[in-house]
Amino acid sequence: MLECDCRAEPQHYMNKYIAKVECPGQHCEGEAPMLDYDENNGTCFCRSHPCASLDGFAHGCSDAKFPILHYREEEKDGELKKVCECKQLHVCESV
Repeated sequence: MLECDCRAEPQHYMNKYIAKVECPGQHCEGEAPMLDYDENNGTCFCRSHPCASLDGFAHGCSDAKFPILHYREEEKDGELKKVCECKQLHVCESV
């Protein structure tokens, strides 16, 4: 079952498959906020955010309207470009 909860610090968006199937109910916080899954060992673990030290720079989000630090990769001119960006918090309304 996928769990939702509220926390003081905005959480990073994680892989839904990992959260729902491989590591249900597990959470990560602090210096290693990203929940990941090791296919070789069949275990869940927490790791640092890729943007914590991308190209020697610690990326962060200071705009309250865009508090979620997001990492993505894109191919540009045949090379892999690593991108850190701040995304808006998605709010779901109750039905």
